[in-house]
Amino acid sequence: MSFTCGSANDSRSCTSVFRKSCWQGPMVTRTASLVRLLAELHVNGTHDRDGDCALHTDVAGSQMWMAQLEGVGRISMCISSNGLPLGLASDPAENLVGPWNVRVATYNFSFHNVSLGPQAMEAPTCPRCAVVAPCSGGGVVTMELLRLTLGGGEPWDQIWNLDIVDLAGEIMFDYSFSRPYLKVFNVTLNSSFGPGRDCNFVNGENHISAPREPGLATLVARRDAEGFSSACGGQCGNNEFGSWYAFPKEGGCAKGAPIGTDGCTWQVNSVKVVATDCMKSADVVAAASKDSGHLPLSLHTEALIWERIAACPDVRSLRR
Repeated sequence: MSFTCGSANDSRSCTSVFRKSCWQGPMVTRTASLVRLLAELHVNGTHDRDGDCALHTDVAGSQMWMAQLEGVGRISMCISSNGLPLGLASDPAENLVGPWNVRVATYNFSFHNVSLGPQAMEAPTCPRCAVVAPCSGGGVVTMELLRLTLGGGEPWDQIWNLDIVDLAGEIMFDYSFSRPYLKVFNVTLNSSFGPGRDCNFVNGENHISAPREPGLATLVARRDAEGFSSACGGQCGNNEFGSWYAFPKEGGCAKGAPIGTDGCTWQVNSVKVVATDCMKSADVVAAASKDSGHLPLSLHTEALIWERIAACPDVRSLRR
């Protein structure tokens, strides 16, 4: 992962690279908070006289400077007496990046052998991608899709405004199935997918990021898992390493209504919720671990996981 910005005060001047993906602007779940906080520190940073730079340096005369933006986060930087950076810590606001992304959007840097000189970094050139538009699609299709969850009040049958994956995408995300429950959706949808969108839990509600164009708002969004497959996001590609989906709430069809009714694009046919402790037998974890990063999934691993899902009871029936 990397990013370069032409201006500290304009995030639109940033170019981001995440594995094979390349785009203009920061990454909401990784670097957006850091970029905005760096700009705030540059313009409005204040000397924190009580700050402790011991974590970063033992250089005498070092000072801590800090900045904070409501809803964005907090940043602090230790500098030497001649103004060179010694260390930096950046903590994002949970409601900006989402609770599960706080860890990957938190940064602690220590700098060594710093010297002044000409700027040597160059922004990467992203490939030209297709015009933002729906995929040509294969019409209406039915798919089995998954979501690992902690439970914790998340409705068992909810698919909208949540990050959803296919099986290969789940293995890329968490091959050990570390969360306690796995929701398994059988869903019918319009396969004219829109570009990927990010879902987060903000202020007690599930939110989905804005579509890149207003006309794409109701489409099921799709991207390649973890950015491994495509520089252009994997919206319409084969995505051999798996795909991630987002189902906008406004695209859901009324119960029993055909896809396309009043512009709707998806409908859940059935849901099963299994305890991951039931399905992740030693052979499942071993097979998934072996295939993670070496996808596409072997037919053996795929069949093994679906077999375990089928064999496990629906936890909802156990609680009645």
